[in-house]
Amino acid sequence: MKGLTTFKVTIQVDSKLTAYVVGNMKVISESYKGIEFVRISSLDAHEKSLIWQTLGRGKVIKILRDNELLNDCIQYHDYMAWRKQMIESASSPALQPRLKKSELQEQSL
Repeated sequence: MKGLTTFKVTIQVDSKLTAYVVGNMKVISESYKGIEFVRISSLDAHEKSLIWQTLGRGKVIKILRDNELLNDCIQYHDYMAWRKQMIESASSPALQPRLKKSELQEQSL
């Protein structure tokens, strides 16, 4: 991702887990049968809420792993594209809330 430093650390457990440090945030991805994915349930509460509100339901996938249905998965590349979009929209002046004149006057007091 442009503008963010990403470090990758692979940790071997039962299944392959990969930890990415993107900017100042750690993201844990998992891999199963060649599909690298992020579980929404593993994200912090704020990001979990945002992703359910803003990511299209078509991007959420289900994975059956060892008779366990994981129904809150996002492919890693879709997750990173979503994060990039969220970061860009948060830093875009056009998308930032505009203050009314009365609010600007209150801030200057």
